[in-house]
Amino acid sequence: VVTARGARGFNLQVRPSDAGYAGEDYSGIFVFDNGSNTLAVGDLVVMSSATVANFFGQRQLQNASGVTVLSSGQALAPAIAVTPADVATGGARAAQLEGTIVTVVDVAVTDLAPPLGSGDVAPANEFVVGGALRINDFLYLTTPYPALGQGYDAITGVLAFRNGNS
Repeated sequence: VVTARGARGFNLQVRPSDAGYAGEDYSGIFVFDNGSNTLAVGDLVVMSSATVANFFGQRQLQNASGVTVLSSGQALAPAIAVTPADVATGGARAAQLEGTIVTVVDVAVTDLAPPLGSGDVAPANEFVVGGALRINDFLYLTTPYPALGQGYDAITGVLAFRNGNS
């Protein structure tokens, strides 16, 4: 099921109710598609082929062909509850949960201007919560931009590895 869509691709995640589901780990992935897709969040899709690739540390599918929408409006996989440290860059579950929907609860902004990643340009529009987890603007630009110390009851989104950071 498509869980997110951006100008350069989309995310897919296998749900616990789907045939072949083998657990939370490695159940999501980014599919590189430089803007030609018309998919929507909630589309159930199949593809005839794709190439597994490592793009600067990000696990992704490239050269996807035969992407077909079987149905729309499907429920997404439930968000996986994690701590910021679990899924931050180098965290114990960061690689396994890359591409999945995760949620962190009761977090506060601890850095408003983390160092730019390998492909970032200023302003990066990114911030850090819980002293570890970078919130990226690839799919959603937080507006208004948060203040240092600002708390959030929860932040939910697709865990991605971009520009050298989870």
